[in-house]
Amino acid sequence: MTKKSVEEERLWDARSEEEARRFREELGLAEHGLGFARGGAWRLRIELQWAFSEADMQRGPCELCEVEFTPRAVVIRTDPHGYEACEECLRALSARKEQAPDAPGPTREEYQELVEAHPEPMFKSPEAMQASEDVGHPHWPAYDKSWLWRAPRS
Repeated sequence: MTKKSVEEERLWDARSEEEARRFREELGLAEHGLGFARGGAWRLRIELQWAFSEADMQRGPCELCEVEFTPRAVVIRTDPHGYEACEECLRALSARKEQAPDAPGPTREEYQELVEAHPEPMFKSPEAMQASEDVGHPHWPAYDKSWLWRAPRS
């Protein structure tokens, strides 16, 4: 697992969408929903995150194909701020990775292994999640622990 970049930290900690937009402009980043672009070229980034609670596993549309799906406890993220992809899209991207091993993203097999190892969300209740936030750390340790597969940063 890699640490979040300073850019990600500033975007994540932005107090409003307007503050995040100003910061992206300052860095020359444009958000495409599928990742971030720098200087006009964007790169799809698929990462796997352990759901914090059942609230992270609600039915919704896939960011890539727009088909409704219900995520498992290992959520397929196209962005660290909540965009989710379905298993069918990961399967298609994984098939591409078999043809081109340097292609970004986890394989379907890596995803399945993590699903088997993490069948339930990280926290059993909202109270347990809240208690983990009150440990006196300036940064919530569970956040780093939740990222099970991170894409290399370029």
